[in-house]
Amino acid sequence: MTAMQKRPRALFSPGRSLPGETPGLRQAKGLFGAQEWVIPRRDCQYRKQDFRALPPRKRAMAARLAAARFLPSADARIHLAWQEGIAHYWIWTPPQDNPSAYRRWLPESLLYPPPVQDGVRLLSLCEGVEGQYWSNGVLVASQWWARRPSEAEWLTFLRAAGATTGSGDVPEPVTLAWLDRPWAHAGRGLSMDADTAERVAWIASAGLLLVAAGWQLASLMRWDAEAAKEAVRLEAARSRAAPLQAARERAEAAAAQIAELRELEPDHTDFDWMARIGAKLPNGALMAGWSREPGKLRVLVRGGDADPRRYIEAFVQTPPFDDLTATSSGNGDILLEFTLPQPRVTEGGEE
Repeated sequence: MTAMQKRPRALFSPGRSLPGETPGLRQAKGLFGAQEWVIPRRDCQYRKQDFRALPPRKRAMAARLAAARFLPSADARIHLAWQEGIAHYWIWTPPQDNPSAYRRWLPESLLYPPPVQDGVRLLSLCEGVEGQYWSNGVLVASQWWARRPSEAEWLTFLRAAGATTGSGDVPEPVTLAWLDRPWAHAGRGLSMDADTAERVAWIASAGLLLVAAGWQLASLMRWDAEAAKEAVRLEAARSRAAPLQAARERAEAAAAQIAELRELEPDHTDFDWMARIGAKLPNGALMAGWSREPGKLRVLVRGGDADPRRYIEAFVQTPPFDDLTATSSGNGDILLEFTLPQPRVTEGGEE
């Protein structure tokens, strides 16, 4: 087994099997590989054409034109592979019952590794044997037999191939394992083998990861830059707002002090109380004394009617003076005691 065969299966390695077998039976495909059908050499015709005399850019067109001469029928297909300027043709006619199932195919001969030295060899195939003649690393002639050829058949092959090496003795068939990729390229400009496809996939994946990481890093750097700018703007705004904040705090403190001072101011002055009480006294009655304490107001009335009930009747419909007692002092004076309502306590102060 050669070093090329020992390589691990690539992600894009195709799965290979013979027609009629389970897909991927002979060579399991990679994770992203496609299915290729390997057509036995028995079912293929082989032709070769030398285009080395033509410029490289004209060889592909010339090979396609020459392929039309090799087609035995309209249903036949050709697999073209190149070695330098030499085109190798394998012609195969797919089964008529399901030709589309074998869209991807290649001849069996392309999967056996070339010999280390030039000369003739006999390969053991999946069905039959194949005689090959190699010169300067290029396949010169190929012949298939259902069994090991006789000496006469082998000599006829050597003469037809123009082999200058080898004897008339028929060599023993050589059994080789399939390669991971054909020994000659198909010549399609945009095609690539499994190893190349895997390298491209890994490089593209690494490139995408680098792009994503770079984008994230650039986003973080922009975020940090904007955050720094925002911090500077916020600090400048705080500096501008500091005098306004201090002025607001001073204004709120002054308003609180004013409210405290206003709470100390009584709802009504003594002169207000005197005027309102004096307006309700009976005719001829005069206030001779006045005293006030929290919740109580005492008024000494002199002159006028000496009946205390007249005073109660005068104030009974006059809040907040309707809660009172009238007491005669015995010398004609009346002592009026008013119970004043307590200030109503509300949240944050008194009313």
